[in-house]
Amino acid sequence: MRLARICQGEIVDFAVDRPDGAWVPLSAMGVLAASVGEAITALPRLEPEAVAEDDTATDIALSCPAYGAGKVIGIGMNYADHAAQSGRPIPEQPLVFSKFTSALNGPFDPIYLPDMPLEVELECEIALVIGTSGRDIAVEDALRHVFGFAVANDVSARNLQRVDQVDLGKGMDSFCPFGPWITTTDRVDVSSGLEVRSWVNGTPVQCGNSTQMIKDFASLISFVSTFLSLHPGDVILTGTPGRVEKAPPAGSALIIGDVVRCEVEGLGSIENCVKSAGSA
Repeated sequence: MRLARICQGEIVDFAVDRPDGAWVPLSAMGVLAASVGEAITALPRLEPEAVAEDDTATDIALSCPAYGAGKVIGIGMNYADHAAQSGRPIPEQPLVFSKFTSALNGPFDPIYLPDMPLEVELECEIALVIGTSGRDIAVEDALRHVFGFAVANDVSARNLQRVDQVDLGKGMDSFCPFGPWITTTDRVDVSSGLEVRSWVNGTPVQCGNSTQMIKDFASLISFVSTFLSLHPGDVILTGTPGRVEKAPPAGSALIIGDVVRCEVEGLGSIENCVKSAGSA
């Protein structure tokens, strides 16, 4: 199953796909979910196959499927090549930070840059979305708490990070494009690794595989849950791979007009144009 947030004109709703390819709005099954957590909690009792074809959604646009998430948790330096390229040692424990939920952005919506000097870079990542609540979750139980996975771009202003303004550098409005949907764990096999790739204006920037993660998905969930309760809809961004050899060098900032594409094997792709915040 895939969970999306769809737009039909002015109507916005969560929806799930079914084997015939139709998108079924949750409202067609009697559920008005105000957040991704509410949508996830409602799904086990719903029967999208029973919905008549006339009540399925057509001519849709995709919005952010993590809308209303309670937390967006980031993990820094979780790929060895990224740490090496950044001149940082491999961390002994996950480096945890938060992104403001207002940074969440649609899979094809613009990334807006404020009118100030910024050195903004992309970070293509696999995002995991929590399905069941937990605290102090054991590693061996951790993946049972996952609802699904999605593609995310942890947009980052490096010059703000360098002056210890990590939350601002990571959390500005629109700095977390996410989607295009959430793919449930039964639809994607993460055990053999997923390819993670990104491009700017068609030029390859990143290419990695989740097998290169320093801490795997289960370890990240267990570690984070030692400090924070996790609830349905909470998001963990699991780190970004390093740059490919011929990519623009680190420090090559995104500029107005750039088109950023992030793709994860089996999860889809997102693409966002960089615009001035003044045009929002």
